[in-house]
Amino acid sequence: MNDYFEARRALLDEYVKNVAARTGAPKPLAEPLARALSSSGKRVRGVLTLAAGEAAGCKAEKLLDAAAA
Repeated sequence: MNDYFEARRALLDEYVKNVAARTGAPKPLAEPLARALSSSGKRVRGVLTLAAGEAAGCKAEKLLDAAAA
């Protein structure tokens, strides 16, 4: 289970990192936004979303928007 959690957390971390880069936020807000989105404590619900979706037969990559929300 730990390997699964770590793999999905890494997938979600990379996705959220890319979202922060794509926002086009003004320069003074870009760094705080990236920091807020990259907080590791906010990943449990995202990983649970991925796990539930995968259990229902969906691919993790298709669930990343919902997991990141």
